[in-house]
Amino acid sequence: MIKNLSVPRLCFKIPLLLVIVVVFVFCSVIANLLPCQRATRLRRLVAINKFFGRLALYLLRIDIDCYGKIPDRPVLIVCNHMSYIDPLVLFTTFDAIFVTSVEVKENSYLGPLCRLGACYFVERRNMFKIKREIAEIGHYLQLGLNVAFFPEGT
Repeated sequence: MIKNLSVPRLCFKIPLLLVIVVVFVFCSVIANLLPCQRATRLRRLVAINKFFGRLALYLLRIDIDCYGKIPDRPVLIVCNHMSYIDPLVLFTTFDAIFVTSVEVKENSYLGPLCRLGACYFVERRNMFKIKREIAEIGHYLQLGLNVAFFPEGT
């Protein structure tokens, strides 16, 4: 449930959200530089995503109600979204690696954040790479990680 945000409150929270983004970037860079196995690094990055996502949702006064049980085994989460808030809500709810398109990677704002957040990028415009991309997503599942993606009709 999203509570009403007045303009003065939102103006106060934008600088706080920017600070959250800066600290997220710092923590993600450190997590990427620490020597460890790939699966351990990815789990750390997923935990960092979840922590800072929850902090951002708290500042935006967005409450999440979850129903049901998340399976104990790795799952492939297929979902749809209506806004940029929906992926934020999803990665604060599920520990998952997110699959997104190369177009997002090329975005000057979202691209670096997604790279630091351990997103896996697929090239939707080139179907010749699909077997390799599916194998990589399968590898994440074999490592015990959940994988989430938004197919968006392609």
